[in-house]
Amino acid sequence: MKKNRIIFFLLFLVIACKPTKNDLVLNAGYRPIQDGKEDSVINQIIAPYKMALDSEMNEVIGISNVAMEKGGELLKFFVADCVLEYARIIYPETDFCLLNNGGLRASIPLGDITVGNIYEVMPFDNEIVVVSLKGDQLLPMFQYIADKHGVPIAGMTIQIGPGFDKEFWKYKEPMIGGKLFDPTKTYKIATSDYLANGGDNMTFWSTGTIETTSIKIRDAIINHIRLQTAQHVKINPGLDGRISATY
Repeated sequence: MKKNRIIFFLLFLVIACKPTKNDLVLNAGYRPIQDGKEDSVINQIIAPYKMALDSEMNEVIGISNVAMEKGGELLKFFVADCVLEYARIIYPETDFCLLNNGGLRASIPLGDITVGNIYEVMPFDNEIVVVSLKGDQLLPMFQYIADKHGVPIAGMTIQIGPGFDKEFWKYKEPMIGGKLFDPTKTYKIATSDYLANGGDNMTFWSTGTIETTSIKIRDAIINHIRLQTAQHVKINPGLDGRISATY
């Protein structure tokens, strides 16, 4: 965000230009600003930018009927749904979405949702990409979902559960778009550019073809909420069994 960068840049300039003790020894005629006055100068410089930034971050963009807790399935699936929705704007043939658990850093509260809330949930500038993979190349992805005991997904369902030794989890019956997974088909999967490049040990993307959307995940969430609000709809995600532990 430009306003953030401006504030950090101004702070950097002020701090970088602050004289050291050696500077004072070399320039006896220099009279430094006292700490209190220096803080006041910094505050005066950044005040208008901070005011504009606070105003933007505090803007209410929607209302949620439920609290979506960090680490909870409501938040994971809500974000995955937003990503899939916006990936399909650019690539309508996108089949499903897969993200990671660690990318969502805060909760979305019950009640008013602000722009700042979404920046807290997704503080990174990760963009949505679509990766094409052949069906048999998805098998390590399904195992990854089982190993993690579930991750944010949309457009697919899968059953996971502990294996014979209880430590190693297995998967079965993945369904994509309501149809049983076809290992001979090529699928298009929405994810983040960070993950598509191997982030969070998602090495299975390396055999795929990556297409960009130039849509930030954060913007997809914000725009989805704005659209719902414009249609007088409150945010009300629910659990639909897209990941189930059945054995």
